[in-house]
Amino acid sequence: MLQEQRYDLILKFLKETGSLSMQELIERLNVSRETVRRDLRDMEEKGLLTKVHGGAVLNRVGEEPPYAVRTTAHQQEKQGIAAAALALVDDGDTLFIDSGTTALAFAHTLIAKRNLTVFTHSLPVAVALSEYNVRVYLCGGMLRPGELALSGVIANRIAENLYVDKAFLSADGVSLEHGVTYFHLEEAELRRLILDKASKVIVLTDHSKFGVTAFVKTASLNDIDYLVTDNHLSNQAVTQLTEAGVRVIQA
Repeated sequence: MLQEQRYDLILKFLKETGSLSMQELIERLNVSRETVRRDLRDMEEKGLLTKVHGGAVLNRVGEEPPYAVRTTAHQQEKQGIAAAALALVDDGDTLFIDSGTTALAFAHTLIAKRNLTVFTHSLPVAVALSEYNVRVYLCGGMLRPGELALSGVIANRIAENLYVDKAFLSADGVSLEHGVTYFHLEEAELRRLILDKASKVIVLTDHSKFGVTAFVKTASLNDIDYLVTDNHLSNQAVTQLTEAGVRVIQA
């Protein structure tokens, strides 16, 4: 049985029962204890479930993995995604850069470009870009701890009057059924405003976000021009995204 098939079955079982013990998963999947342990660890990193003593419980759509987990997870993939996304940036562009660990990795690559203007709601992104020759506009609003992202009425009011060449968005979840989703309702409206003000929309996300549905939808797949991801995304997922009109770039 393929790893993705096991993931689907584990999620199916958890949706039916809410929780499962390690022994129950071993028996249902007919695999070794080490295989189940590895699958649960990987699925927890993806935000799909939470490991507990002796088993696992299902994550709800409103539960975001801890910031410390997201910072350390899939670092190599995020660096590759950032480098691949840089090819979509031209000297002189005006950009929006989202919050999130992948967006921050992308921001650090912009030292290679000239005469850029960046609008962002992420304090870490703004600080990173301040070290380079980039004009940075930071919106106001309510500050979210951990991520250090700004949102709310003040941020939205500023975004209403700005236009950008390209918007680089992160994602907490991407699926064929629900599009691009996020855990934080407060930041959803800002991202929707940016979608309408950008000539091109690029989503930066590693393979672990595929098949995940977070709390609030921000974009449909047909709102996206490019999706930049890593080379661990399955061929089936790439085909499905391409058929939906998304140009997929794999690092």
